[in-house]
Amino acid sequence: MADLTFRIGLCATCHHSRTVEARSGSDFRFCAKAKTEPSYPKYPPLPVTRCAGYEQSSVFNGSPGNEPLRVRFTAEMVSVIEELPRVPESMLGAGGLPGAAADGVVAELDRDEAGQFVALCQLYISSEPAATGFEDRNRVLRAIVSAINDAQT
Repeated sequence: MADLTFRIGLCATCHHSRTVEARSGSDFRFCAKAKTEPSYPKYPPLPVTRCAGYEQSSVFNGSPGNEPLRVRFTAEMVSVIEELPRVPESMLGAGGLPGAAADGVVAELDRDEAGQFVALCQLYISSEPAATGFEDRNRVLRAIVSAINDAQT
């Protein structure tokens, strides 16, 4: 997470920030706050070190409450997670992702685990752009981030 925060800044953990892939394969950070407040840039220069509109994502701050998130992972998502070289064993074993059936698995993640998954996925997406041959994996990583974000609501 420290590497991602260093390169991206506040956007790494902001509720309004989304990773967007350009046709060229490059990744950019989109600020959803710019949709409703034109004073915010749609694609801020990174790293963002100060932002009046920053709101920490509930994945990272533990709100609301401590109830686990029920996240639906497809078999393809589980396969990609298991192949990533820097995934801590604690995220894959007991309390992490059980082996997935052909139709996937619903995992219960606490807020810290969910935040770790999001940070790890965003780190891989931003460090290995589509131009280097990771298009399919990055597509799945984006789907994992979306599934975790959807479980919050």
